[in-house]
Amino acid sequence: METLKTNNLANSDLLMSKICLIDDEQNILDVLENFLEAKGHEVVSFCNPSTFFDNKDQLNDVAAFLVDWKLPEIEGTEIVKRIRDGNKYVPIFMLTACDSQEDIIKGIESGADDYITKPCNLKELYARLNNALVKYDSLNKVDKDLKVIEEGNLVMFKGNSVSLTSREFAIFKSLLDNEGKPVDRDSLLSTLDKDSQMIKRNVDVHVFSLRKKLNDISLKVVTVRGVGYKLERAI
Repeated sequence: METLKTNNLANSDLLMSKICLIDDEQNILDVLENFLEAKGHEVVSFCNPSTFFDNKDQLNDVAAFLVDWKLPEIEGTEIVKRIRDGNKYVPIFMLTACDSQEDIIKGIESGADDYITKPCNLKELYARLNNALVKYDSLNKVDKDLKVIEEGNLVMFKGNSVSLTSREFAIFKSLLDNEGKPVDRDSLLSTLDKDSQMIKRNVDVHVFSLRKKLNDISLKVVTVRGVGYKLERAI
């Protein structure tokens, strides 16, 4: 029988979330449930894959999954793949006695974010889970409609993309950092080449070109008379 090492842990600021456990060892489920519920989490657990898949559509609000590898009917790696197909970002931990390098690689390649071997130290599991939940919470607050990729000066919005010149990209980032608020020409000028002899009129030229490109992906550069420019999103 596989066991978990327990520790006396004080309460902390771990994000209170719903955690899903999938393991055919009831004693392990009991230990993890008690541990996580004591920290204020809501826990749902399953002893076999069939029950999990029967309820999968009701688990859209789960913030992290802990999945055992050796399960009846189907391997944990296949469960991980199916979870990952439905959610690219939710944290998934493999919790298993399979500890060879090949097993670890296979688990990660299946889509797991982390791999913890049994018997595990709950303090270590707690720390790793905390980090994953913090990152996932931050990701959920990110504007997924808008992506800025510095490699290639690429801007993507609602599935459409446009490539900018280095100066257009510098201006865009300045406008984005102050989205909805006007940015004066002096501030925009300061984002460009420090060695250039550019004047404010040159800023207007680059903004004009930037505006034309962003229009194609439903982003607008609006002129604020007497001040400068601001970035808005087309409705």
